[in-house]
Amino acid sequence: MLAVGDLLAGRYRVDARLGAGGMGSVWRAHDLRLDRDVAVKVLMPSVAGDPVLAERFDREARALAAVTSPHVIAIHDVVTGAGGDPFLVMELCPDGSLGDRLDAAGSLPVAEALRLLADAAEGLVALHARGILHRDVTPRNVLLSGGRAKLGDLGLARASATDERPPLSDLTAAGTTVGTLAYLAPELLEGEPPDAASDVYGLGAVAYRTLTGVLPHSAGSVAELVTARMRPVAPLGEHVPGVGPALASLVARALDVRPAARPTAAELAAGLRDLAVAAAANGSLLLLVLGLAISIPLIVAGAALIMALLNRLPILVWAGAALLGWIAGGKLNATLRVATLKLKERASLSLGLNHIMLGNPYDCVGLHASGSILAGRIF
Repeated sequence: MLAVGDLLAGRYRVDARLGAGGMGSVWRAHDLRLDRDVAVKVLMPSVAGDPVLAERFDREARALAAVTSPHVIAIHDVVTGAGGDPFLVMELCPDGSLGDRLDAAGSLPVAEALRLLADAAEGLVALHARGILHRDVTPRNVLLSGGRAKLGDLGLARASATDERPPLSDLTAAGTTVGTLAYLAPELLEGEPPDAASDVYGLGAVAYRTLTGVLPHSAGSVAELVTARMRPVAPLGEHVPGVGPALASLVARALDVRPAARPTAAELAAGLRDLAVAAAANGSLLLLVLGLAISIPLIVAGAALIMALLNRLPILVWAGAALLGWIAGGKLNATLRVATLKLKERASLSLGLNHIMLGNPYDCVGLHASGSILAGRIF
């Protein structure tokens, strides 16, 4: 039994359990050789003990490793026959899954939902281009990383060249719930083999759940679910008022009970991406309108204030000039008074000297005294 702290293949240290499904358990691990966090999916002993399933697991995992897409989880390593259960080493998506987001929020805003759904659809395109079917497209298997969506948990994926018809017992294996079955195409519940159209139906059901917060067909048992598929899906507009007809039509086509009537993964991806771009543009336009609605009154008020100030500019200029003149005039008057006083004192000194020189030349004491007194007054 795998536990935290175990070392797989002498390289991958198990750090935490992330979840479990019908085929195995998923763990967060650290790649000691490359010093990076990864996700490790270990097959259940019941699956790993079957040589046919183990061989198929190895073959399909290697096929998946050849898929290169930013919207499909990257497969880093496949380990089999190492004395333990076979396991996959995959890219780790730290932001959880779309299912986690829906558990918390119920549904997502249209613009955000379209962006993530378009990513997932492009992941399907990459898989189908390699002849690989996902077979388990659910919100839990749409993983999130850095605001982008990637198709993950590809343990059920397999090459589409086979004509195997999965019995209903396989669809209700351990870990499979009616909620998971709600994303399966009607033909699969009737025992038909999976194909690209059944993957498209699964993503259509994911889109419906993401946009509305409810499943296209709800049921409490497999029998009820099979019966419910005979009824048409309620239009998106009944759950999301104001949804555009293009989006409603695209999702309705993906959920068509007739596989041939569904769009291809490429058509679905192109339609969702176009709608996502349009929704983002509308959101940017709305922000611009809101910004203008806030800024225009401020601009008008500022312009009115400037005009009012300009109308009063002559008065302000006159008042400023008068103030400066008053300050300057006061300083000038004080300077003139000091200068006049000094001139008068110098004139008095000069008259005193002349009087002494013309009068008694021996009156030195008077000269000394007069000079000292006058000098003290002037300097």
